Amino acid sequence: MVKIFVENTIAQERYSHSPDSLQLAKSAIFEKYNISSDEYEKAINNSEMSAIYWDEFFKEVRVYLDSLKTVSNQQVIPSLK
Repeated sequence: MVKIFVENTIAQERYSHSPDSLQLAKSAIFEKYNISSDEYEKAINNSEMSAIYWDEFFKEVRVYLDSLKTVSNQQVIPSLK
């Protein structure tokens, strides 16, 4: 879930000017991780998740973001050119 969250956030930044491109990028991310957008939204919006879960979740987000910084030329978000 962490990688999907990070990659969706990157896609939102990259394609904020183009809703169609953003939708294509998100679809590619969900397909990459074999999850539907509905399943993802349900998991992210689950109000029953504890504060401890979210603390750990965002620690993992930071770790994944840091790993992306150290990998040169890694194509995390599909290019739509």
